[in-house]
Amino acid sequence: MMDATLRNIIYFCPTVNGPVGGVKVILRHSECIHNLAYAEVDSAVLYPADIDFVYLYHKHSAIVRKDMNFNKNEDLIIIPEIYAFLFGRELRLMGYRYGIFVQGGYLLFENAEHESLDELKRIYNQATVIISISDDTTILIQRAFSVESSKIFKIQYSIDEEIFYPADNEKENIISFMPRRLPAHSDYLLKLLHFHGLGDWELVSIKNMNEDQVAKVLRRSKIFLSFSSLEGLPLPPLEAAICGNHVIGYTGEGGKEYFNGELFTEVASGDINNFFCAVINSMKKYNKIKNGVLSSDAAKLLAGKLNERFSKRSELHHVKNFIEFAKLQFEMYDSRRQTD
Repeated sequence: MMDATLRNIIYFCPTVNGPVGGVKVILRHSECIHNLAYAEVDSAVLYPADIDFVYLYHKHSAIVRKDMNFNKNEDLIIIPEIYAFLFGRELRLMGYRYGIFVQGGYLLFENAEHESLDELKRIYNQATVIISISDDTTILIQRAFSVESSKIFKIQYSIDEEIFYPADNEKENIISFMPRRLPAHSDYLLKLLHFHGLGDWELVSIKNMNEDQVAKVLRRSKIFLSFSSLEGLPLPPLEAAICGNHVIGYTGEGGKEYFNGELFTEVASGDINNFFCAVINSMKKYNKIKNGVLSSDAAKLLAGKLNERFSKRSELHHVKNFIEFAKLQFEMYDSRRQTD
């Protein structure tokens, strides 16, 4: 058998045209590797459910692959956690080097029935690499499958600083929100706010908006309501905070990684009463401020730190480190698999 050397990282991607953060992250990750041309490793995206699928929700420069002819000695196939059981077993039995990209630690058991859990554990433990989006996600992977920590790589996504940025001069009395995850919660809270009276405040949903439309709303709004529900590292609250919003609501658990400081007020999931009180208190504070903007030094400093941490520059640094990590794990795969 010829020596195995990583040349291509191929990302399996769901066929979803819409505001799904996980798809956006997969495309961006592959795009970064391809554009970097680092260590002679290239990358492409493949839609296994429909190889002719075209993603139209936002612009990207990721290469799209149209065939499933893989090279066992050069290709690393990355599957999202929701595809782990669907494709992992076949890839494992055929001897392909594969990884699992876990952006949703609470989706680990997707498409796997109770009687299939032992097989799912084998799929995770025989993966070449496991990519984790957050500390919370890493803990869940290890608790579920006892995966060696040396096989797990925590990756970083980016928020486009040219689109998402604070703009004090654009701020209006707008409360923005994303109701997609927990519509019953958002609907109930919004009705409470309606009957309390909003005055000159306006409620604006960002559901079904494209990235540019979302950013325009978040730059204008002062308060963002977070209805994140058991997520790896939710995007909308982070984008809202970077745009200078006071973010109130649920962390989705994974969001606890950044949900702290003056820009955030955490509310326990389902605690509608305290959610309501926190929103009313925030509105009152804004109404008392002369220029109507919460622009304390602490808030500005936190927004700047979040911007830097989730910048494209930081993401590229993480991607380079991932390539080096993947190359090492790729070369170790055969010897490790013999001992499993």
